[in-house]
Amino acid sequence: MSLPSGVFQKSYAQDMAIFRTKTQWSLLLVFLVLLFSLPLFASDRVLTIVTIMGISVISVLGLNILTGYCGQISLGQAGFMAAGGYISAVLTAKLGVSFWIALPLAGLGAGIIGIIFGLPSLKIKGFYLIMATVAAHFIIIWVILQLAGITGGANGLSVPRPESEILY
Repeated sequence: MSLPSGVFQKSYAQDMAIFRTKTQWSLLLVFLVLLFSLPLFASDRVLTIVTIMGISVISVLGLNILTGYCGQISLGQAGFMAAGGYISAVLTAKLGVSFWIALPLAGLGAGIIGIIFGLPSLKIKGFYLIMATVAAHFIIIWVILQLAGITGGANGLSVPRPESEILY
């Protein structure tokens, strides 16, 4: 959205802000209210589509940070997303951990896996970094498929719905 006529920014921080006007902030608030109330009135099909869209947005934003802001090329993004997803699924489906606890633990687990693959790759760049990220992707996916008794393999896991849990 462009700024309304006659609205100028006075600082670099204001100029770089994503939401600049009260209209933009109010539209964001309305969007967030609708998004968080969506499970109350949407069908399972619509929720599945919105969930897949959200996962895709998170993955793309992570890749944008890595490639766009840091200038590093990564072809292992899907592997790290799979690691986080399977950690969350195993914690909720197999161990009975609450979704709201499993979510940050899955992010932490994917970060630890990223450190395991990232530390040996600190000194490499260019083509070799691309090869290291491809190797990380294939290793993570191979491990997920080999641990089919825990992860469900290629079939995945069915996890309970988060809204059925009581938060205190």
